[in-house]
Amino acid sequence: MVTQAFVSLRHPGAPDEAHHQNAARRHRHRRRPRRGCPALSAAADASTSSSAGTLDGLRQARPFLFTYTFNGHLKVAGGNFTVDRRVYLAVKYNTGRVAFSRWEIARPHAVTPGGAVYVETTIAAPCAGSKNGYAVAYDEATRTWSPRLQVTICQRID
Repeated sequence: MVTQAFVSLRHPGAPDEAHHQNAARRHRHRRRPRRGCPALSAAADASTSSSAGTLDGLRQARPFLFTYTFNGHLKVAGGNFTVDRRVYLAVKYNTGRVAFSRWEIARPHAVTPGGAVYVETTIAAPCAGSKNGYAVAYDEATRTWSPRLQVTICQRID
């Protein structure tokens, strides 16, 4: 029978291999923050936002906006707002002057995550020109502003 013996060549006060592995593992976690699947995160936020009062510890996804034309007007819509709570929607010129504003209640929607708002503005659309304004929304419950969405603000000359 053959017996093998190993001799440690490390300094008596030096950290062992397990210490190095743990340090490397901690370093890797600092470099690469964990990220969830965006589609799954949005679905999770949509399902939890309706019970915001009971799940205060969960972070809700950031509100977002998008635009389209309907009935010859600019329509602004968005999601990830608090369901059944007030949302302030404003379309402003780049100077800050308000072209349109309205308070709406965010409601569940089949394709828009979280609480959704769909607002038909009085602003004519579609129209040519540069992006001379932006749309922004404020979720009153979470005190969160959506990012600015650049828009073209036109006035009809009928």
